[in-house]
Amino acid sequence: MSVAPMLQSLKSIVRSLLAAAGYRIDRTPRALLRHPEAALKLTLDLVIADYVARRGTGDFFFIQVGAFNGVDADPIRKHVVARGWRGILVEPQPDVFQILSRNYQGYPGLELVNAAIADTRGKRELFVVRNDDPNLPNLLGGLASFDRTVILKHKCVLPRIESMVQTIRVPCLTWTDLLDTYRVRTIDLLQIDAEGYDSEIIALALNGPVKPRIIHFEHIHLEPEALESCFERLIAAGYRLAMEDRDTIACLPD
Repeated sequence: MSVAPMLQSLKSIVRSLLAAAGYRIDRTPRALLRHPEAALKLTLDLVIADYVARRGTGDFFFIQVGAFNGVDADPIRKHVVARGWRGILVEPQPDVFQILSRNYQGYPGLELVNAAIADTRGKRELFVVRNDDPNLPNLLGGLASFDRTVILKHKCVLPRIESMVQTIRVPCLTWTDLLDTYRVRTIDLLQIDAEGYDSEIIALALNGPVKPRIIHFEHIHLEPEALESCFERLIAAGYRLAMEDRDTIACLPD
């Protein structure tokens, strides 16, 4: 065997081994390495713009799980406000829910739900961060999770976060409860930010009677096995996927 085919075979083997481990080798043109700001990326805003343009109607319905206060680091607020979207916003923390309610006061077509989404009804312990320091960002209040270890992952940026974690009991609704209560028949967008519980909510949604056309969720807190399982489930359901830095966009093709 000549050198060229041998090298090609070796490259194929290396690519296969890397793919099995979850890695891929991509060649980026030097021009884009020198000018990364010139590279186009698929974003939620682009997906929404394309989806709305193809549908040719302003009617849009969303469900947001983990709505927090409806402002800080919220990827859909600008659309809700500017486009007059209808939808359901779900937030389990009672104090944060009051702020969310004020921030969306006067916007018609919205239902706000003070609960968590889970696989069973009832009450459940939720780990939250109590931030009484005005010098710390409001976003710390968004670190609410059923899994305490997800919150403690932020210890590298906030060493004393362990002392700030508290437990509250919150009411839980099933996904079916939510859809039945508000008579949901179509979901254009499911927006999820559930601090590590995103994959479970996606599983509940895919097993429900209505498939969201677009799902946008935070993957950064998912363990590799959970992320793989989540992606496989979405692909099996017909979704196409695009990963951002912290989030993933899943879309059903027309």
